[in-house]
Amino acid sequence: MDRAQLIIDVFDSYRYMRHAFMPPKPVNASPNAPTRAQLGILFVVAQGKALSIKELAEQLCMTSSAATQLVDSLVQLALISRTEDADDRRKIRLILTKKGEKLLKEAREQRLKALTQILSPLTDNELKQLAVLQQKLSRTQR
Repeated sequence: MDRAQLIIDVFDSYRYMRHAFMPPKPVNASPNAPTRAQLGILFVVAQGKALSIKELAEQLCMTSSAATQLVDSLVQLALISRTEDADDRRKIRLILTKKGEKLLKEAREQRLKALTQILSPLTDNELKQLAVLQQKLSRTQR
């Protein structure tokens, strides 16, 4: 198999795995259950850094207006609070509320359970190899 075909195969595999890693919202989920995009914001907010909306949007590969709408919806759901950053007024400090912390903890547990199942066919050595290769690719894209 030539390199071009291998690259296509890897891309096709990533596309499939991306959907497997981020399962859709369960059918019986409450109407206020966060969307994938909202969860993405919560994961970034949990890192605790002050960000501008532009920086937040760039981290999540979305437009600033989409990030603003998502942040607004999360504030309305009482999952995060928003304040000005004391050091840089262009940045906002988003903080997880207790409700947001609880939801994020549950989301992390569900994600770990799903990932564990998806990656179960790999041996520990294969999983280490996969981690090394993905980290290498991630470093070259920053």
